[in-house]
Amino acid sequence: MPRTARTGGVGSSALTFGGVAVLLAALVALGTSGGADDGTDSSLISCPAAPPDAGSYDRRSAARRAGGEIVFATANVEWLFDGLHDPLAPWRGEREAAAHLSAVAAALHALDADVLALVETEGCFMLRRLAGELDRLRNASAAGAAGAAGAYGSFLVAGRDTHTRQQVGLLTRLAPAQELQRSAARARYPREGSRCGARARPLSRSAGVSKHFWTVLRVPELGGAELLLVGAHLKARPTAPDACSQREAQAEVLAGLVAREGTRKGRHVLLMGDLNDFDGADASDNAPSSSVLRQLTTEAGLVSAMAAGAAAVPKAERWTWRATRRLDAARSEELRNPRHPRGALDHVLLSEGLAKMVDRVWVDRAVPGASDHFPLAVRLSFAS
Repeated sequence: MPRTARTGGVGSSALTFGGVAVLLAALVALGTSGGADDGTDSSLISCPAAPPDAGSYDRRSAARRAGGEIVFATANVEWLFDGLHDPLAPWRGEREAAAHLSAVAAALHALDADVLALVETEGCFMLRRLAGELDRLRNASAAGAAGAAGAYGSFLVAGRDTHTRQQVGLLTRLAPAQELQRSAARARYPREGSRCGARARPLSRSAGVSKHFWTVLRVPELGGAELLLVGAHLKARPTAPDACSQREAQAEVLAGLVAREGTRKGRHVLLMGDLNDFDGADASDNAPSSSVLRQLTTEAGLVSAMAAGAAAVPKAERWTWRATRRLDAARSEELRNPRHPRGALDHVLLSEGLAKMVDRVWVDRAVPGASDHFPLAVRLSFAS
């Protein structure tokens, strides 16, 4: 169910004439501050989907601007929640949640990406807390000197996962050129020819992508060309038959989005996130049960950054997730002998034109323990 408003709920005892007046005034206030009327979590109300000065800022470091470089990254930040009324999150209260946020900030500060898709965040208030901590770390380090990168803008469009309440957020030093959006499209499953092994049912079902966003960036180095940016978090459990089948439907939705808002409009495309699926070429040779990566690469025309030419990640390093047991908010240990010890569940996929500009791809493990996933980063170089 959607969470209770942080400002406090209204009980039945408030439904007097005066209570109703107060409630109506509160609803009007929420409506004028950009609140949604579709059951959206009230904690997301103040979250912008686009900057007021859209397209007007570029806060990359002077060195990256001069070199024509941009670093994109995706990171599953493992329940970046505040520790209040979060029964599914592992944190025992606000103190542990705050310690986890500090660990995540340390990892992302070391990564120093320009555009970040963050998976498993609670909402914009947590994105802003994270951006504030990153700003503090930046100012406290030598990177705060002249010519250093500027502060991140934080953006989010509310998803539809009412079970976990997890969201996919965007931290970026390049302003989105238009409002963050999400697709309401759905696709039927099981997909024809699926090898997921999902139990047969008399009627087919449909799935949408409950956790994702899409927007457009205008990258100075691309001249007048636009870049479609998609951040996504697909259904968990890589080899579970029903989840596998649902992910194939979700991949069909994303492929349609890429075609509709990307390819057909002449835009470059970069899709990244926790796709919760294997590509068959990771460090542990995990074989995919689904066709998700094939749908988004071979069928949709995108290229996996991990296999992008000379910048391809060595096979031994192709893992972004490991089976872990959490020790505390900042530390975890790897489990011994799980079915899938390590795997590449996080992916960055690019249109062919962008793939030619990739000059480095890496899984960043500079700060271990912040999450059960490690960030996957891609550096694009537009220098001739």
